[in-house]
Amino acid sequence: MQVCIYAERHKSDFLYQGYTLTLPADPMAMANAKLCARVAEGEGYSLELVGQWPDFLYEPLETCSATLQELNFLAQKLSQMSQEEMDTYEGVIQSVPERTIRNLINAAYNLDRFELLPGIMDEEELGKVSIKNNLVPVIRNLPDEVYPLLSLKKVGHCVKEQEQGVFTSKGYCCRSTEGWVEPYDGKELPEQTIEDYIFFVHLQVSKTKEDVWLKLPCSEKRTRQVLADLGIHTFKECTITDIRSPLPNFENAFGQDVDVETLNALAFTIYGMECLREGGADLEAEAFRNFDFESYGREDWRKSRLCMSPYVASSNETPLEEEQGNGPQMEL
Repeated sequence: MQVCIYAERHKSDFLYQGYTLTLPADPMAMANAKLCARVAEGEGYSLELVGQWPDFLYEPLETCSATLQELNFLAQKLSQMSQEEMDTYEGVIQSVPERTIRNLINAAYNLDRFELLPGIMDEEELGKVSIKNNLVPVIRNLPDEVYPLLSLKKVGHCVKEQEQGVFTSKGYCCRSTEGWVEPYDGKELPEQTIEDYIFFVHLQVSKTKEDVWLKLPCSEKRTRQVLADLGIHTFKECTITDIRSPLPNFENAFGQDVDVETLNALAFTIYGMECLREGGADLEAEAFRNFDFESYGREDWRKSRLCMSPYVASSNETPLEEEQGNGPQMEL
């Protein structure tokens, strides 16, 4: 996801091109982007969506007024969603009465109050599913010979109106529970959760289809535990189906042939660099030219005895939250 920043006072300049920033980004990167776009302090700017944003978000984001900080916050929430959550989110934002940036952000906190029925694309299909599963009280006790005479489209229309549901590009979305939370009041953005991992890897055993989400870096003890829980001997018996990272540069940086051991080594390397950087070390100094950041990261990890749960077994569901560690936090 990217956004192009334009200074309002330079937009009339034919040679002016603005500056493109990849989101989510840390505060320093956003401040630098404004400087590169020649946006002076307190001056107006405009934003243009570029890069790979979800298709259904282009229209609402282009018609609402959003600051760079708001778009960055939303991008961070989107980057943490599973595909199922993203599909549900499409339905949620169609359900809100006014698609302001405030509502778009708050919608990301209300996914558990909605349900998506994949593949149900119109009222006729909704009516068919509703009758089959006996979901329409008014026709529940009709004689069996009456059902073939009913209009599936009209039944589906009735269900949709009663549930105030919507059809999306993925299926039918409706409320599953009442209520609506609003962490964002339109003035002060909610505090963002800083992730306690470098990579979040989804593994699936090739033979049994058992799966886990594994946080990296990960200790040898936890590695053995994950393998034992999956009933396998090595990670070569698994397929990596998804890789997530709170660090934007690594979100889509790997091919399908990357393995867990390589990712774990890289995670320890990044962790070691973060430890040193937080301690005030200048990693550009000559002393760090041939420094073994991976070994340093592994040793600091062992000493710090981080209190985290590095993996969560799942039944094809993505964990939303896990116990936070108390080690050095990674910059987003």
